[in-house]
Amino acid sequence: NRVSVANSKKADYFISIHCNSNNKTVTNGTETHVHNANSTVGINLANEIQNQFLNRAGRNSRGVKIKHDRGYNLMVLKDSKMPAVLVECGFMSNVTEEAYLNSDKGQSLIASAIFRAFRDYIEKRHGIKQNSHGAIQKTKTPRYKIQILASNTPVAIDMPDFKLIGAKIEEIKLEGNTFNYKYYVGNFENKKEARKMLKRVLESPFKDAFIMRFD
Repeated sequence: NRVSVANSKKADYFISIHCNSNNKTVTNGTETHVHNANSTVGINLANEIQNQFLNRAGRNSRGVKIKHDRGYNLMVLKDSKMPAVLVECGFMSNVTEEAYLNSDKGQSLIASAIFRAFRDYIEKRHGIKQNSHGAIQKTKTPRYKIQILASNTPVAIDMPDFKLIGAKIEEIKLEGNTFNYKYYVGNFENKKEARKMLKRVLESPFKDAFIMRFD
């Protein structure tokens, strides 16, 4: 099953995505579940997801739920050896929410909210750089770069969308990752300057760009 695969692959995180249902058709909103109150990492990630659902997707957030709230275990959370969350994106039993979840706009916003939540969580918790061999490099002074793209195949540095940014593009090749090629712009000593660049990048086609800290 899914948990066995994740455990055998020694995954870093487990995110299980679902749609909810209820006998009361007026019930609506999103939830993110973790195993219990001791699941600190999962709770932090779950909070990021709910914040994005509320603020980016404009959904009704029903909050983060633990075993005590549910009254029962969810095995995908209980048996996972890595931080795990189960995301309920809305209620298919609610006609309005079902239409939203089946729409292109709704699916795009929900997916983007989950992605941004995970991105923001990783940025807050980590901030490591890998060289071309996948080894961690540490520098004396933290640097900030804008990650604009990740791909499993090389992307031409001179492609038109990159040119719209108007800044030098850096390619970093990784080994053994889902996305072996990552593309960055900028190299800043402080986050304030990085935010200025991020604002500029977000005006380009790369709407999911984000700041990465390299220690």
